[in-house]
Amino acid sequence: MTTPVWRNDDLEGAVIGAFFLRGADPEVMDILATLPADVFSVRAYQDIYTGICRQARVSGVIDPVLLCNEMPELAPVITDTGRKTWVKSSLEHYVAALRRNAALRD
Repeated sequence: MTTPVWRNDDLEGAVIGAFFLRGADPEVMDILATLPADVFSVRAYQDIYTGICRQARVSGVIDPVLLCNEMPELAPVITDTGRKTWVKSSLEHYVAALRRNAALRD
């Protein structure tokens, strides 16, 4: 079975991983303010992204270890996102691709 063109689980995981790499820097905070959770097609990534937004809003940090403590059932997925992200500066490009995929899905 072929994966639909709008679904890219690795890209979605890389976006989550990039948020953890970058932390709550100004660019990340701008993205969090405008990116809805439903751009992620993977439910676990939607939930993790919602947790990231909450964490950034409440404490001003984005930290995978703290999020694993808050969401132990998703800890393996959170940890795995670190393996999918290579470069901190790719976040803007990743998010643009994520938005394109979501538009195709809709």
